[in-house]
Amino acid sequence: MKYDLKVFEKVRNEIYNLKILKIEEAKKRQKLLYEKYPEIENYRNIKKSVSAEIAKIIINKQDVPEELKKLKEKVENLNKKIEKILKFENLNLSYFEINYNCKICDDTGFKRNGTMCDCFKELLKKENVKNLREFENFKFEDFDLKHYSFKNLSEMKIILNFCKDYAKKFNFSFESVVMTGKTGLGKTHLAIAIADVLIGKNFSVIYSSFPEIVANLEKSRFSKNFNYDNLIDCDFLILDDFGEESRSNFSNSIVYNIINNRILLKKPYIIITNLSVAEVEINYSEKIFSRILGSCKILCFVGKDMRVKKSYKT
Repeated sequence: MKYDLKVFEKVRNEIYNLKILKIEEAKKRQKLLYEKYPEIENYRNIKKSVSAEIAKIIINKQDVPEELKKLKEKVENLNKKIEKILKFENLNLSYFEINYNCKICDDTGFKRNGTMCDCFKELLKKENVKNLREFENFKFEDFDLKHYSFKNLSEMKIILNFCKDYAKKFNFSFESVVMTGKTGLGKTHLAIAIADVLIGKNFSVIYSSFPEIVANLEKSRFSKNFNYDNLIDCDFLILDDFGEESRSNFSNSIVYNIINNRILLKKPYIIITNLSVAEVEINYSEKIFSRILGSCKILCFVGKDMRVKKSYKT
C-alpha cells in the first residue's frame, strides 16, 4: 500500500461524495415537505433574509440594539410558525438539518482550525490497510529460506525468527527496525509479514514509499492539505525505499519530524533501505542518523537477488 496522493484524493473524494449525498437527502426531504406545506418554504426564505440582516449588523458592529432585537424576535416568530405546522407531521426544526456522518467537520475532513479530522484519519487508515492486503503472498509462511545459499542461511534464519518474534510479541515498548541490504533479498516481504500479523491484532499500519511521501508533500507543502499526521499517529509505520528520495533540506526535515515524533510517542517503525548503515550516515545529517541508530535494531539482509526465483519487491 502506498500512502500517496492517490490514496489521499480517494479518501477525500469519498468524504466529499458522502457530504453531497447527505445534502441531497436533506433537499429531497425539504422538497417533499414544501410540496405539502408551501408556506413553510416561504417562512424559511424570509428567515434567511432576516438572518442575513442580523449577520450584516454583527459583522459591521453597528450600534443598533433595538433593531437587532426586533430582527431576532422576527426569526423566533417565524420558527414558531414553522414548528406549529411541523407538529402535524410529528416533526421539529431539526428536520431541516443535514445529517452529516461526522458532526465535528460536517463531512469536510478538516476541523474549523484547519487540522485533519479524526474521521479523515480513520478512513485513510482503512484505505491503507485495504491496500496492504494486496500483498497476499507476503506472509511469514511464504518466506522460503531455500532461496538463500548455505553461506547466508544462518544469518537469514536469525532475521526471519527475529521478525516472527517481533510480530508475535509486538508492543509499543519495542525498538524500531532498519532493514538494510541489496535489492531482492526479502526486506519488504518480511516487513509486510510483520504488518499482516499486526493488522490481525487490530493495530493501524501504514506502509509507504518514502520518495512518494516526499514528492507528494512537496507538491502540497503550501496548501491546506499539507499534513503528514497520519504517518506519525498510526500504530506502526513502514517506510520503504528509504534513501531513494531526492534529498534536500525539505526531505530531511520530513524524515526527522516523522522519526523524532514517533520516538517521542513510543510508536515503532521499520525503515527499508538499499543503503548500508555507513551510507545512511554519509547521506543524512548526524541528527537524523543518531535518531535512527539510537532507536533501531539493524537487520542486515545478505545474499543474491532472489526476485528471479521468487517475487520479492526488494
